[in-house]
Amino acid sequence: MQRPVVATQLVGNPMEAKSPSQLDEGKRLITPALSVPITDQAVSFFFFNFVLTDPISGGGHLEYLPVIYDGIARDLALPTAIVAIGMAGFANLRRNRDLLLVANAQYVLAIQLTQAALIDETLRIQDQTLVSILLLALYETIACCSPQSLHIWSNHVTGATALISQFAQQRLMDAVGIRIFSHLRSHAIIQALQRSQHIPDEIQRWSTKTLDLQSTSQAFEDQLHYLAIDLCSLRASVDNGLHTDRPTIISRASALDDKLADWSRRLSITYGIAIDQSLAARDTPNLARVNSYSDVHVSNAINCHTLRILINELILNTLDQAKGETNVDYQRLRSQHAMNTLIAEVCASVLSFTDRERQQAGFIARGGFLLWPLYVVSAVPWASRLYRDWAIAQLKELGVKTGILQAALLARVLQINGEIDFLDKDTNGQRDI
Repeated sequence: MQRPVVATQLVGNPMEAKSPSQLDEGKRLITPALSVPITDQAVSFFFFNFVLTDPISGGGHLEYLPVIYDGIARDLALPTAIVAIGMAGFANLRRNRDLLLVANAQYVLAIQLTQAALIDETLRIQDQTLVSILLLALYETIACCSPQSLHIWSNHVTGATALISQFAQQRLMDAVGIRIFSHLRSHAIIQALQRSQHIPDEIQRWSTKTLDLQSTSQAFEDQLHYLAIDLCSLRASVDNGLHTDRPTIISRASALDDKLADWSRRLSITYGIAIDQSLAARDTPNLARVNSYSDVHVSNAINCHTLRILINELILNTLDQAKGETNVDYQRLRSQHAMNTLIAEVCASVLSFTDRERQQAGFIARGGFLLWPLYVVSAVPWASRLYRDWAIAQLKELGVKTGILQAALLARVLQINGEIDFLDKDTNGQRDI
């Protein structure tokens, strides 16, 4: 997407936008009704489609946002970013280019307001400023139509990570702060996995501080984050040449894979998630056999499998450099079997996750959960060609169904190149925080 024209004022009157708790069910989708300001409709669309709360774990996607939104003025960065995302989401679903241009102008204004908040000593350390940067990253995901947006998304995540170093400890120690930090950490993990980098020290430091402040369900979910951080560290060390001893690499990777497999088993026992193991024997996705998971926990299950796919990719790549050495064949067969099983189960889970009614709350949020797993299945060289093609087709369909333009971009680039270069590139300073 070309650099948008900078907006000089808000579209409509955002000061009139109501709390999501006050919005009527009939206003959840943007309509031509002249009596409802476009900004109010965008806010309604956003909270219905992008906010997802899981009653079991108390987590979800942006589930903490209504609490923050209800208590702040509507002319600040956070409400403006919400309007921009709501407009962009609806514009993409309706193929409405004019509305997307309006959304883009709102996005630029949200960037300007965020930059102003970062200068203000009081606003800089408010929850709303940190969340506004995370929402700027979400906008890039929704409106992404060029590889440059992937790098701008990463810049937003880097900016949010840098900001938390200025927060007093009590700012991230309450229930809302912990959920915000968990949201940021999940972004930082994906960023590190994309680029084979270590997790930033600031994320690891705050992870330690919040360790004993969570509910049992949140603590269990966070265990997956800690294992993901370990994987980021191992991949970064191998790619940077810090770890060169192949037996040590394989041993560490196998131990981490076992820990993730154990976490997955405990998830199944705790939340009743049944995994169809017979799918592992198939070379192609079976549309008639899908795994049935419950809401947010499907994301945790898929993410765990995705991490294990990356671990076994690392093992297989390491073994590929050790041809002719003893005990290699068994480990190669073991990891290849694990890879086939995990890919099959991810694809089965994707099918059950996308088979939802468009009118269900959190529909677009659920679609966003699938971007990274589908990318991994599409890009990992050890996956069968049929599965890779199927995953790319799912990304295309996801873009059509949810209006998430990044899904279509990933599918297009993967189909042409087979992978995506996530390394930093010059973005000419455009739209960065």
